[in-house]
Amino acid sequence: MRKVFVALTAAFALVAFLSACGMGLEPAKSGSTEVSFTINTLPVVGSDGTVRSNRAIVPGGGYLYVRMIGGPTADTPLFLGPYRVTASSSTVSITEIPAGQYDGMFLLYADRAVHDEQFDVKGKTITLGEIFSLPDTDFRAFVKGDDEYEVDVLLAGRASIGMVESPRVVEGVENSFPVTMIPV
Repeated sequence: MRKVFVALTAAFALVAFLSACGMGLEPAKSGSTEVSFTINTLPVVGSDGTVRSNRAIVPGGGYLYVRMIGGPTADTPLFLGPYRVTASSSTVSITEIPAGQYDGMFLLYADRAVHDEQFDVKGKTITLGEIFSLPDTDFRAFVKGDDEYEVDVLLAGRASIGMVESPRVVEGVENSFPVTMIPV
C-alpha cells in the first residue's frame, strides 16, 4: 500500500490520464458543513458501439472511507465511514467534516467494509481502522512508506485509493474535489 502512495505522489498528473478506474467526486452545498461524494459509474459499450449497461467502480457497489489530514481535525485524527455506495444510491453525504483548510483528504473505496479487518505490521496485529486513526505524521508515513505489508494482499484488486492535496472545506458553499482513484 505504501508503494502505491509513493507512485501516487510522484505521478499524480499521469494517473489522471492512465487510470482505468476513475471516480468522480462531487462535493455539494450545505446549510452547515456537508460534503457529498457522487461515485460515477462507467458505461459498458458493446462491440456495436451501444451502451449496454453501467458498471460501478466496484461492481455492485462498495464502501467509502474518508480520512482528513491536518486542519481542524489534526488533534483528533479518525476516519469517517464506512459509507455504503450502491448503483441506485451513489451519493454519500458527510456532515462530520468541519469547515477549514486541510493538508490532505485520503479516500479509500473498497468492495466491502474493511475497517475491522486485521493484518500484521512488524509482528503486531492491527486493524485498518487503527491505521486510519493514527496521528497524521504516522498515518502519512505508513501510506507513503516503501514497506510492503499484509494490507497490500488484503486489499489487492478489491479497493481504490486517492488523495486530495490541500482541500479547503467551506461552510455553506459548493465544494469540489475531483480525484482519480487508483486501484490497489
